[in-house]
Amino acid sequence: MSTATDGIDYAHNARARANRVAKATSLAGFIEDLGHLPDEAERREIRRLAGLKRDPSTETWAIAIDIWRERTETTR
Repeated sequence: MSTATDGIDYAHNARARANRVAKATSLAGFIEDLGHLPDEAERREIRRLAGLKRDPSTETWAIAIDIWRERTETTR
């Protein structure tokens, strides 16, 4: 039986993207405070400080790092 939601990728719709960017922006702020790309242990600490209950996805971390890099390039 087919439903109206078959084939919809909820992890990659506009709302999910907005949520991912919001989380990434928060993470980027903590990366900025750290001053360098975090290792695995530092990522766990950053996640905790950002108030995230679950580990961010690889996509979210990638966006956070891109945001951090953009910010550090503009402050040089």
